[in-house]
Amino acid sequence: NCLALQNVNLSNFDTYLCQNLEGMFQGCTTLSTVDLSSFTFYSWPSVTNVTMKDMFKGCYMLENVKFPADSFNTIRVTDMSGMFEGCYKLATIDLSSFNNPGVNNQTNAELPITFTAQAMFKDCKSLTNVQLAGFDVSGCNSFEEMFKGCNVMTTIDITSFNAPNVQTAAGMFEGCTALRSISFPARMNTTSLADTSNMFMQCYALRSIELGALNVANTTNMAGMFMNCTALQTLDLSFWTWNTATGVTAT
Repeated sequence: NCLALQNVNLSNFDTYLCQNLEGMFQGCTTLSTVDLSSFTFYSWPSVTNVTMKDMFKGCYMLENVKFPADSFNTIRVTDMSGMFEGCYKLATIDLSSFNNPGVNNQTNAELPITFTAQAMFKDCKSLTNVQLAGFDVSGCNSFEEMFKGCNVMTTIDITSFNAPNVQTAAGMFEGCTALRSISFPARMNTTSLADTSNMFMQCYALRSIELGALNVANTTNMAGMFMNCTALQTLDLSFWTWNTATGVTAT
């Protein structure tokens, strides 16, 4: 809780052996700029299961985070939950350089395969632009409340998402009250997805949504998925099929 801290330059900060960054800047309420351009976690095989949980949580004034430009090697990071939660002034962020755990790690027993992005951007109330073009979510097991409460964001592009390991997207866009458009990929592997409850709840501005990419064959909880989407006019779910042996909750 460095309450007066405003700028941090860690451009020469050696993180080769660092495993735990949980809450590193949490509660630094006046922090506005952080330079992490030298950060990486790949050099030593012994460093696994790196956590960045709640790293910037509650940094209300944070406006700029600089990551490595070409490749941010996060291949050993298994927890990004709450990473930017409550960063009220964060308007734009580029995660395209992140190199996350995923299906490409399956051939290397030393590397983790999955990570969580639960509540990663929750309550980022100024967020309008998230660059996710290179953000590999093939190893992500949770999108729960990932963008919940991002209430000024009008569009989001997740066309690069392929998520065979994701188990929950509950509340993923809940409370994104200005969201008008979500760009999904033409095909999106979500064969492990079990919970989509409240996924689009209170997306008041959402008029239409194309969910053809979403595989819900194993989804068992859809409660409140479109609750209070008061502007929603077009929704075609005719292509959805379920595993009837498990049943579906959609109340």
